[in-house]
Amino acid sequence: MYFIHYIQTYASVNRKGNELQSHILKFKDCLLKDRNALDDLKEEIHCRIEELDARYPRTQPLHFDAGNDSGRWYIHVKGKPDNLVCIISIAKVRNLLGKGTVSFPGKDKDGEKG
Repeated sequence: MYFIHYIQTYASVNRKGNELQSHILKFKDCLLKDRNALDDLKEEIHCRIEELDARYPRTQPLHFDAGNDSGRWYIHVKGKPDNLVCIISIAKVRNLLGKGTVSFPGKDKDGEKG
């Protein structure tokens, strides 16, 4: 599982950047079931960027850098990595807490000494 725990947006963007930021912010605090869901989200963001680039042809194209499992995705103006639109931070979930899932050192998940 993966968790989108932080999305950093930047104020100095144009209308296209604002639309993309609004779309991306919908995913803040989302829990993704598995690697396939993560890959689907990457593809969905990439398609949204292509759609916005086509809708705003007089602006510079955007680039989506999902990198090498670094836990951060960057969206910036193509060819200008310092001109950021947003950064998406993703963490791999190690454990889920809830009824029947809590575990403490030396005890099993039901709280019994093991």
